[in-house]
Parts: sequence; structure tokens; C-alpha cells
Amino acid sequence: MIYFTALALLYVFALQKQNNKCWKIHYKAHYALLALLLIGIAGFRYGLEADYWAYHAIFMAPAGSALVERYEPGFMFLVNFYKRVFSPVDYNGFVFCFALLSVGLKILYFARMKNSIIALYVYFTLLFIALEMNGIRQGIAISVLYLAFERAKSRQLLPFLLLVALATTLHASSLLFLPMYVIANKTLSIRTIVLLAIASVITKFFIVPLILKLLGKIDIPLLHLYVLSVKSHLLYGDSGRVFTVGFFRRLVILGIFVCLIGKWRFCNPYSTVFF
Repeated sequence: MIYFTALALLYVFALQKQNNKCWKIHYKAHYALLALLLIGIAGFRYGLEADYWAYHAIFMAPAGSALVERYEPGFMFLVNFYKRVFSPVDYNGFVFCFALLSVGLKILYFARMKNSIIALYVYFTLLFIALEMNGIRQGIAISVLYLAFERAKSRQLLPFLLLVALATTLHASSLLFLPMYVIANKTLSIRTIVLLAIASVITKFFIVPLILKLLGKIDIPLLHLYVLSVKSHLLYGDSGRVFTVGFFRRLVILGIFVCLIGKWRFCNPYSTVFF
């Protein structure tokens, strides 16, 4: 029920106008209310969603165990920091603090957009449950990558690389964000987007097997964790050779996006929020 309440509030507040000074005050109050609600949903969720018990096992595992060694050093640093400063057994407190950090960073980032509630609405409907309640490592890594995106837009290479490196210590897939520095300030044509989609399909079926063979020959201790993570995603995730439903779904969504984005930009006053 709380999900529908949050969605309804986001929808109602997103429809409001900002035509006068009085409403601007209300707008900030609404944004603050929504921010607290989202942090509360992600932070107070005892036993809810797929990753709760999975990360509970990681939190309770002793230092140096095989389970702990499988995860990125940045994420394990946050786990160990909480256990040392607050409590080694209070997992629910860790979940709340992690949500406060991950969701809070996104909320601060969205607050600087032209229509922050619209941004919050899109984030909630598309990403919130998937990232903050089922993939918390990915979620906090993306919070850092939002900051990296700003550095890419302003052509600050060193801060961009440092932020991507930080995000990579939270989730190995963040390395894929590196090309963003090249394309951050470019407007991609529909033709370019279609060509990139075709290239991704070719990569999936023909390049991925070559990458797996190459990764099998890498034996560097410092990179061992990231090699295992990449191999796992390539073999068992949507990136594998099997034509999965998830991969097909992404292609369909991309096709719809390509067909509608021109019309949406033309008629929607909020299109500049994201483009």
C-alpha cells in the first residue's frame, strides 16, 4: 500500500504548477515530504524484497570469509565501517543508513533539476524498487555516477575518472560508464541510437565469447574480484549468449523510445529535465 501512496503523491505533486512565489514554497515542502517518504520506504523494510536476506548473510559473515571476499571493496568498507562504529549485529540499522546514503544522494542531485518532482517521479517508477530494494550495490554506485555525469558534462576529466573509480569499488559494472565522458555533451541522432542498438546485439552474440576467453587468461590478484564479477554477468546475466527475455525487453523499450522521443520533446514542456 505504501508504494501506491508514494506513487499517488508523486503524480499529484508532479502535475502542480510553479506559477507564483507561494507555490514555490509549497513545492519545496512537497519535495522534502517525498524525499523522506522514499528514504523511509527503502530504509524501513524488514524482510522485504529479494536482496534483504541476501545482504543479511553478507553483513553477518565474519571478516575474511569466502562470502565476504566475493564483493567489491568499497561496499565491504561501508559494511565494516557501520559494524565498527554502530553495531556488528544491527542489520536493520545498516539497511536504513545505506538507504539514507544511496537515496539521499539521488534526492540531492534531482533537487537541482528544473522540475525535481518530475525527476523523482521517473526515478520512483523506473528505478527505485529495482535499485534501492533489490540491487543496493548498483543503487549506491549509480548515486556516485550521477556526480560523475556532472563532471563529464563540464569536461572535468580527473574528477570524472575518480568518481567512476569510486563507483567501481561499489559495483564492478560502473566501469561501463567510462564512455559517457565522450558522449555526455553530444546529441545522438535516431540513426546513431539504432546503430548502437545493432552493435549491442552483435556484441552480445559474437564479441562476448571472445571477452570470456580473454578473461580466462587474466591472473592478476588485484583484478581477480572484478574478473569474476564480469564473467558472472556475462555467463549468467542478460549479457550472456542466450537471447533472454530481459534483453528482448530492453530492445523493445529502446524502439518505443526512438519512435516517440521526437514527438515527446516537441509537446512536453518538461522534456528538458532529462534531455
